[in-house]
Amino acid sequence: MRGNPRIFPPDTARQVFQYDPISGVLSWRERTEGFRSEALMAAWNRRFANRPAGAINHAGYLQVRYARRDYLVHRVIWSMEFGCEPKHQLDHIDGDSTNNRLENLRDIPHYENCRNASMRSDNTSGTTGISWSKRWERWVVRLHLLGKAKTIGSFREFDDAVIARDAAYAQNGFHPNHGRRENLRLTATS
Repeated sequence: MRGNPRIFPPDTARQVFQYDPISGVLSWRERTEGFRSEALMAAWNRRFANRPAGAINHAGYLQVRYARRDYLVHRVIWSMEFGCEPKHQLDHIDGDSTNNRLENLRDIPHYENCRNASMRSDNTSGTTGISWSKRWERWVVRLHLLGKAKTIGSFREFDDAVIARDAAYAQNGFHPNHGRRENLRLTATS
């Protein structure tokens, strides 16, 4: 899906899908029209009706195809529940891009969404915002705020750097999940 994500028309979404806010699952409704024949409609309903809609795309989000267009499931759910397009970006609060429970989605600006990111794969310190400086032989704490890097300080001890980083995160409104080691996926049993 390229460019701006498409918004699924709310009225159409409510006719085509059903949403369970407790589980966060979007399912196909049984279809009663829109097919060339009764046999095709019956076959579609046997295969899809009342079953979860969508599949995981290359970016790890659930995506559904309708009328030859792809839509992100969390955006379809937002459209169904609020009747409008989100003003900003939809954030999966717990970092699980397949957890589409309404309580796990929030409409926030990009800079705020960046404050709830998982740890980068190239992180070598094991803690977001802290890196080792060979030049100074110290741990350096840096934050990125509104596109600009801000150095908080440098520390001989790693634990002191973590304390300073945590204080800076709290002071600057970072989400407690920011820097988690990976996107958390719910298991089938949870």
